[in-house]
Amino acid sequence: MRSMPSDEIIKKDLDLADKIKIRKEKAKEKERKEQQQQQQQQEEGQEQKQEQEQDNKKVVVKSTTRPMTYEELINWAVDRYSLNRRPNKSTISRLIARIGEERASGGPERKPNVSRVQKGRFPEIEEAVLEWMDISESKCIPVTWTMIMQKANSVAEKKGIEFKGSNGWMDRFIARHDLKKRLARKKR
Repeated sequence: MRSMPSDEIIKKDLDLADKIKIRKEKAKEKERKEQQQQQQQQEEGQEQKQEQEQDNKKVVVKSTTRPMTYEELINWAVDRYSLNRRPNKSTISRLIARIGEERASGGPERKPNVSRVQKGRFPEIEEAVLEWMDISESKCIPVTWTMIMQKANSVAEKKGIEFKGSNGWMDRFIARHDLKKRLARKKR
């Protein structure tokens, strides 16, 4: 048997150690990739589960074999929404019609959140009161409900207008001119 010089033995040992190290790194890399794939699959599964839950939340009645009867729809609504009272057939009919209209038009119709505001019957009084309010506020004088009512009555008296400042007029005046935020906290 031939003896190898010590340099060659050391070189072979180093080569062998490098090969083992490379194999271990490859094994770790492979394991890391498998873990990433598993994690990705879990995330995709969770996303699918969330999508499925969202689909379950949607109120869409579908039937593959036959349409549901009114009685079945009523029972479904009672079960689905834990209703205390059963909805009327007319309610179900209205909802079905509305859903059909929305689907045909491409989505639900949005109504503006604004009601119709009519002009006041006493525009001269209202203009004078608004002008007085602006002047008072510019002088940092807080304006109250009572003060507005008194001013409106005095303007009407000066101009000879038959006017009775009621609470209803005051409510509508405030709504017409969006004065709720401008009034001092004391209402009456």
